[in-house]
Amino acid sequence: MKFQIYSLGNPGPQYRYTRHNAGRLLCESFNFEGFNNEIKYKYKDKGVGEYCFEYIIPDVHMNESGKYILNDIKYKNVESKNIVIVYDDIDIELGDIKLSFDRNSGGHNGVQSVIDSLGTKEFYRVRVGIGAKSNKEMLLQDYVLSKLSELEINLITGEEAKIKLTKALTSLCDLNPR
Repeated sequence: MKFQIYSLGNPGPQYRYTRHNAGRLLCESFNFEGFNNEIKYKYKDKGVGEYCFEYIIPDVHMNESGKYILNDIKYKNVESKNIVIVYDDIDIELGDIKLSFDRNSGGHNGVQSVIDSLGTKEFYRVRVGIGAKSNKEMLLQDYVLSKLSELEINLITGEEAKIKLTKALTSLCDLNPR
């Protein structure tokens, strides 16, 4: 079974280290080739088939991700239940990661773009915590587009976060036996 992983974010150097690019930063720091080898080894004797994760970076702005993903999965003939989007979530503590399936957008415009374009909520999400804004007066848009500190980047891309991502992706294999 092949999963397409799309990290939502904004292209360009001015957005690279913003909170809105937390999912992209995590995925860019992750070794997908090594992970695919681990997965093949882990499941080789369990009769569940072969799993593979392909990582794609949409070269479009966050709120236009849905059209990109729709075109890509049509071209590759992939079902929505075999896609995973990785994105920032203000409702999750900084550096934490949660896996979910078949949920609403939670007010996230990039996720809503994917739901609208695909016409379904039936896809996986890996939500990367960026934490709630501490300044309640700050606009949400300003918060998610604000730069991450070096410490925050390390919490999102460090070994602990990579272990959490590994667990989330491995659980996809457990949830989807062949």
